[in-house]
Amino acid sequence: MLVLGGAGFFRAVVAAHRLGLFRVLAERLGLSRDEVATTLGLPPHSVTALLMTCQALGWVERDEHGGLRNAAWVGPALASTSQTFPALLEAFDQLMYGAFEHLETSLRQGTNTGLERFPGPGTTLYERLSAHPALESVFHAWMSRLSEAGLPQRLVDALTPATHVLDVGGGDGTNAVVLARAHPHLRVTVLDLPSICERVKARAADEGLADRIDARPFDLRHDELPSGADAVLFSRIFNIYGEATNQALVERSFRALPTGGRLVVFPAMVSDDDGSGPLGAAFLSLYFLNLATGEGRVYAPADYERWFAQAGFSSFSCEVDERDEAVIVGVK
Repeated sequence: MLVLGGAGFFRAVVAAHRLGLFRVLAERLGLSRDEVATTLGLPPHSVTALLMTCQALGWVERDEHGGLRNAAWVGPALASTSQTFPALLEAFDQLMYGAFEHLETSLRQGTNTGLERFPGPGTTLYERLSAHPALESVFHAWMSRLSEAGLPQRLVDALTPATHVLDVGGGDGTNAVVLARAHPHLRVTVLDLPSICERVKARAADEGLADRIDARPFDLRHDELPSGADAVLFSRIFNIYGEATNQALVERSFRALPTGGRLVVFPAMVSDDDGSGPLGAAFLSLYFLNLATGEGRVYAPADYERWFAQAGFSSFSCEVDERDEAVIVGVK
């Protein structure tokens, strides 16, 4: 039923969040169904269906007196000041699910026909979003919250020896701010689309880091990386593209780096070496095929090791944590 009813269950959770169910249950413990209906201003039979769904999914539960409450993890995720999980819900809702109506065609053709949902110039979601400012904001809120919540300490530590890092495809500058604050000696140059560079510059100014964070327009598929930096960072980039593009990115990084320079890749997720999962890697691989670029997928550590070796890096390390997130480092 999680597969058959997945689209409906997802919509129910989004509706519960937007209607304020999880916030109300966090603020007033032990409410009855009728009290929830009155508080939310919804018909009782609507609340019955919504509460049944949220309880069946394990997001809402009953206390020892029969009153309603959020599951332990739901309050911090959806009824607190944190915007990480709400940003994820909005991204899945507004960007992904409509496009998944095209998945069968994408699989047959081997390209991202889901992109038809967002008309405009370009052949990738990232290019198309420039014609849809509201959706572009949803996308970058998603990426920003992921960076704020999930930039591993081991990635930050991997850049300790660096003095100047190129953050390729660095988005609105969230990673750059985190790294600049962690390493007071570090300069960060974000390389991204022109519309994103303006966001980075504004973010750096707001954070008081305009002297250490800058941004330059960059065509990730074609431009050579500028010289002068001793580290290159790709955060959540490599799963977007096909193997040939990724090999080219590693080789261009090698050419731009000095001897002793390091290439740091945070995919973030990696797949099992035998291609059997995990579940998150499977879903994201469908997303990259159907919508993002039509060529990407979640890769295994062995793929990265091969790309780094072919480019000429003298050392390679890959640390994978319990969430299947990896930090990969190569030294020239």
